[in-house]
Amino acid sequence: MIEREQNGGQYFTNEITMNEYTLREILFAIWKYEAGRNKLPIVIYLLAVFASAVYALVTGNEDYMLLMGVIGLGGLVCLFIYVVIIAWIGAKKREKILRQTIEKYGKEAVLKTDFGENISYYFNNTEKTVDYREIKKVIELEMYLILRMENGLDLPVWKAGFTYGKWDDFIPYFKQKTGMK
Repeated sequence: MIEREQNGGQYFTNEITMNEYTLREILFAIWKYEAGRNKLPIVIYLLAVFASAVYALVTGNEDYMLLMGVIGLGGLVCLFIYVVIIAWIGAKKREKILRQTIEKYGKEAVLKTDFGENISYYFNNTEKTVDYREIKKVIELEMYLILRMENGLDLPVWKAGFTYGKWDDFIPYFKQKTGMK
């Protein structure tokens, strides 16, 4: 384990009890974040509706106004079906991850993450150390900071879970270590 004070440097420890409730909360928040960023279906829908409306206005052809209405209504139905399917697939995927995690690590596994010169995390008798450069993406959620690592791991940091250090002190330290703004 890393020394708490290394040459006067800062050090932070974060702990999360990874139970069913916490896992569901984290997995759903990540899914919601990623699903909310996919704007392509809405952009395609709006382009199709507006293109037919503009063409109808420019040409004065009323058939294209009817086409705009059909595309608008059909597009809304397709968007609704798309959202339902994506939500259903996401729910199935989250449940699978939840079951696998609970089967592998138990119902109340503790994730302890130490932030010092490197990031060390301990989960169910497994200890790993990674460098800040291995963070591929940072996702800030309402109660969590998710560190998406190059190896595919999503490492959650609970804003209220600091047992050593404070969230308000951690953020500037973390930004300085990762070079984020």
